[in-house]
Amino acid sequence: MTQPAKKLQSSPSVKIHVEKTDSPTQRIESRRTDELVIALCGAIGSGVSTVSKKVDTILKTKGYTTNYIKISTLIGSTLKGNNLAEGDFKRTETLQNKGNKLREDHGGDILAQLVIKEIAGQRNEQLQGDDDSSDKIVEKTLIGRRYATIIDSLKNPYEVELLKKVYGNMFHLFGVLCNDAQRKERLQNKGMSEPQAVQLMDRDKKEKDSLGQQLLKTLQHADFFIRNNRPNTGTLDKPIGRFIDLMLGQNNITPTINEFGMYIAESAARRSGCISRQVGAAILTTDGDIVSTGRNDVPKPSGGLYGDDDGEDDCRCFKVHDRACHNEKNKTQIYQNIEKILKDTLKEGISAEDVGKISLKIQDDSAIKDLLEYSRAVHAEMDAITSAARIGHFPLKGTVLFSTTFPCHHCARHIVASGIKEVYYIEPYEKSLAIKLHSDAIELNSTDGSDDSKKVIFSHFEGVAPKQYLNLFSCNNRKKGSILKEIDLITHKPTAATYLDTFLDYEAQVTKLVNAALADKEDESNE
Repeated sequence: MTQPAKKLQSSPSVKIHVEKTDSPTQRIESRRTDELVIALCGAIGSGVSTVSKKVDTILKTKGYTTNYIKISTLIGSTLKGNNLAEGDFKRTETLQNKGNKLREDHGGDILAQLVIKEIAGQRNEQLQGDDDSSDKIVEKTLIGRRYATIIDSLKNPYEVELLKKVYGNMFHLFGVLCNDAQRKERLQNKGMSEPQAVQLMDRDKKEKDSLGQQLLKTLQHADFFIRNNRPNTGTLDKPIGRFIDLMLGQNNITPTINEFGMYIAESAARRSGCISRQVGAAILTTDGDIVSTGRNDVPKPSGGLYGDDDGEDDCRCFKVHDRACHNEKNKTQIYQNIEKILKDTLKEGISAEDVGKISLKIQDDSAIKDLLEYSRAVHAEMDAITSAARIGHFPLKGTVLFSTTFPCHHCARHIVASGIKEVYYIEPYEKSLAIKLHSDAIELNSTDGSDDSKKVIFSHFEGVAPKQYLNLFSCNNRKKGSILKEIDLITHKPTAATYLDTFLDYEAQVTKLVNAALADKEDESNE
């Protein structure tokens, strides 16, 4: 870890070295920075540090100076005497406890605040260490600063939110994925017992307190997903290198079939008006041709689902009755019935307060909270399957389904029965009993499914996240003359533009320019 950050000085006013004939657009473009902030998130045992080092190595080949910030080190530095328990299990548990306590005392994004302080302090040291004049310092150190900070690793969505707000397009999040069996094995290889490994894995995934470990919710914000289940870590170089090349503007990279499929699924999700969540699905052939799409929403009598085009006939939950989720309403009714039964049965020897506590415990600890039976909505995967049946032009046997969320057990049985051979998903779904109920027909795999498997392969999605699809794969200026324009990734600016000033600064500059230009014209007309 670097020295404690000094107070960050405000940047001096910059004189942009451009010709008088340059347009305001050109002048603003001259304030574009090369700097990157890259964070990683992944479940314990998924090998986030391994991926971080790969990112670091590849960025250096692109002309970047890098800095590595490990959040566990920042947490450790806040402990009294920097005293960490010996042994990987105790050490990890201590850091988890301290991280949670910091969030509880100072807010959910406190660890991101510490990271930002670290980044700002390092930049300030570089500014103070330069002997040039202030204008030249900013031009040299900020505008031309080919510098990347790598953060290992985030565990709470509040941390992502703050870093994104502060760094905007400079910020990118890598989601590192690995199946539970391999993660547990890695932890046990570090000397942990199986119960200790399982305890840390369960806690890391999702704690009840929103300020605790919330890895699953954090992963959903990733810009790139990478599977680190490969036995040879050298195979990570290709996908990580591809992501970084896209970030830096390489102009001859196009989407994989899986990236295209998941983007279509995400687009379908945006059509959903479900109160609870938006889920999308897409079924593609193995060659990448679209068979059908689906979203979670209420079915309509003529076939398909209700949507905005249905006008007054639209009977989705938020447009009828009390605009409430029917699944939640029915579960609430079940809880109320349970409490009534408890009160009627335990009339003597127990207070109403104790009955309430028992009822709450049943709500928290039973599977009632996971019931899906009372929703009016067709699930996205089912909608994709029934849409294909309604259109009836292509058989589903041997196709691939992309879903923004892991399929529930209801959808899973339809997927199996329809003959779909592979499923890719992004967001886990804790309520799903798909594997428990259909282990004979479904296989969890973090690598691409093998052709000779008789089971349906459910795999984590790997690739560019759908939300970055248009940003990274849009290329309007590939050609120079009649051939592909060559891109030098050692000097080329990142695809997502980030500028050093605020819109208020640019408003003032443009206003000054236009006033000066109009004044010159007026002087010319008076001569």
